[in-house]
Amino acid sequence: MLELLWADPADPLGPELEDLQYTLGEGPTLEAARSGRTVVETDLGVAPNERWPLFAPAASRTPARAVLAVPLMLGVATAGVLTGYRIAPGPFPDPQYQDFTRFARVALELLMHTPTHSLAAGSDGPALHRAAVHQAAGMLTAHLDVSIDEALVRLRAHAWRHDLPLLHVARAVISGRLRLPPDH
Repeated sequence: MLELLWADPADPLGPELEDLQYTLGEGPTLEAARSGRTVVETDLGVAPNERWPLFAPAASRTPARAVLAVPLMLGVATAGVLTGYRIAPGPFPDPQYQDFTRFARVALELLMHTPTHSLAAGSDGPALHRAAVHQAAGMLTAHLDVSIDEALVRLRAHAWRHDLPLLHVARAVISGRLRLPPDH
């Protein structure tokens, strides 16, 4: 699945919540990706903790109140998810919902026609948002002799334990400023 992230640089809320989901392994974007169905939560402040026991309480401490996550489907495969956050609670008005789902279809069409070399960081196209996480996980597989899944778990655990963004931890591993112990 592609991990592109487009956001308003002046508003870190979207990237913050996406990174939080990726760190915790649950949330609306990941649910939409796994299920292939649109996920709507009209009030993150009162979202049932059974749905997202880790993400819901953490998200309720941010200004975000409503979320809409639309999977970008290629047949039966999920190519990505377009997720939008709103600071006002309540249902999404039908025109807003329809516009968002149309935008998701357009985004998928654009991605399908974007050459893969333009997805590399530093190009004029969109960059893979979590490429550093995957690079750090790859480094950990070599340094710690663990599987890629175990390396990702260790990165997420370190980020969660130290209340750091996952990308910050990944970049520290890549630069050599952070070495996770073998028995982490």
